[in-house]
Amino acid sequence: LYWCETNDQIVFGSELKVLFAHPDVPRKFNAEGVYHQLMQTIVPGTTAFDGIHQIKPGHALIIERKHGKFAIRDLRYWDMDFPTQKERSKNDRDDEQYYIDGVKKHLLDAVQLRLEADVPVACYLSGGIDSCSALGMAAASQQSPVKAFTIGFDDSDYDETPIATEMAESVGADQDVMLLQANHLYDNFEETLWHTERTIYNTLGVAKLLMSRHVNNANYKVVVTGEGSDELFGGYPAFRRDMFLHGMDTLSAAERAEWEGLLAEANKLFKGAMLAEDEISDPALDELVGFTPSCLQPWLATAEHVPELLHPELRKQVADYQPGKAIADALDGDMLEGRHPLDKAQYVWIKTMLEGQILTWGGDRVDMANSMEARPPFLDHHLAEFATSIPPGMRIKGKTEKYVLREAMKGVLPKVLYEREKFAFMAPPAHTDPEKWSAMKVLADRHLSDEAIDRAGLLDKENVRKLFELHEAEDTPVATQVKLDAVINHLLGVQILHKFFIENDVPALAEQRAAELGWLA
Repeated sequence: LYWCETNDQIVFGSELKVLFAHPDVPRKFNAEGVYHQLMQTIVPGTTAFDGIHQIKPGHALIIERKHGKFAIRDLRYWDMDFPTQKERSKNDRDDEQYYIDGVKKHLLDAVQLRLEADVPVACYLSGGIDSCSALGMAAASQQSPVKAFTIGFDDSDYDETPIATEMAESVGADQDVMLLQANHLYDNFEETLWHTERTIYNTLGVAKLLMSRHVNNANYKVVVTGEGSDELFGGYPAFRRDMFLHGMDTLSAAERAEWEGLLAEANKLFKGAMLAEDEISDPALDELVGFTPSCLQPWLATAEHVPELLHPELRKQVADYQPGKAIADALDGDMLEGRHPLDKAQYVWIKTMLEGQILTWGGDRVDMANSMEARPPFLDHHLAEFATSIPPGMRIKGKTEKYVLREAMKGVLPKVLYEREKFAFMAPPAHTDPEKWSAMKVLADRHLSDEAIDRAGLLDKENVRKLFELHEAEDTPVATQVKLDAVINHLLGVQILHKFFIENDVPALAEQRAAELGWLA
């Protein structure tokens, strides 16, 4: 929910384009907002536009008129409240079965609640244990076969179709696989940005937009999804890295060497995207959290490229800006004080990446763009509250992430899934395929030309050109290319957002888009 105070009135809506349709709402980027759009991680509660605010998850906005003026304040009504380590030492139970049974019960309740509808309910199904667990619970809760929709990619490193199919067959689901070619994704990049209203680092958002349209065309309006599991049970590679570095002080030298080798091999595909190439330390985050969470490090590394990519006028405005400090200042230190390092890492991700990606461009917005209601049982607050009570060593046990969920789903998941390491669901980056790179370059020729950059006044055309040269240099490491792929997507994103929301007449453009999609027929 977005809001803006202008000319003695409050304008609010669930989409930015609604606000921009109002004649009194300014349509202007601010320098810090563009900075964060280019580095992926936004400051919680902010947008890229002057005077427009976002209500933070778990908050209500209280607006009162006092003596002819608005008094506006935030009210937090819920948060992911992990126990302190002192509280854990008193209250944590030793028996694993208690937590395993608790996860199974709460997840089953959450899935069954989300199956209640007056229309058929399907499932999104990838090769991860999250969506597979949701499908398994759904299949156990109803007599008829569950419809399962899977996205397939034409890159074996990123395609999870074979494992998803094994899961579907094991529970008798009716699987529908939508195979996407590399160049399909950039063909639909602009439309995706119209709905996300913020930049995206990976074309996963485009894939999900296409999937929600495919599901809608198959006459399904509601799907159960797997989002939120990694947030609850420590599933991302960044969490395992922080657990190893900051939560396992008792490891021997041999055990530490074994862990380092394991992480290096397991995290190879994520380097530059979900993990930084090199260790990044931010003073403000170090002070607040005790360390710089690994989930923020790749974006803080990306931030090093940002000032030079900004138009000189914007660059001047952020000359002394510290993005890590801005993020740290928006976090509640009381929710981090005295917590286990894994709790801290998960909390920071939840307040930044969960808000700015999964609850927006990677989930709800691209589903609702096609009137698809996505219901994520893992984000049920009863399950989330129970998950905070699970000891860190049961979320990541030894080398196994999401241990307690795996054990809870042991009888539901096929063996290959039960034993599989976490694989983040991502679309192949642009550099991985010549056709995809060519499709991206078509967009770049349109939106990152000298003329387009000059017209928007947001970027530095010379340094944008140098960034492409660095990406295409023969000696540029793959991990650097992955990072630059994300930066290029963001560069395209801010230019496309400028075209949609600042350069054009928003109401007229909205009507045009609706006509193109047949919504006005």
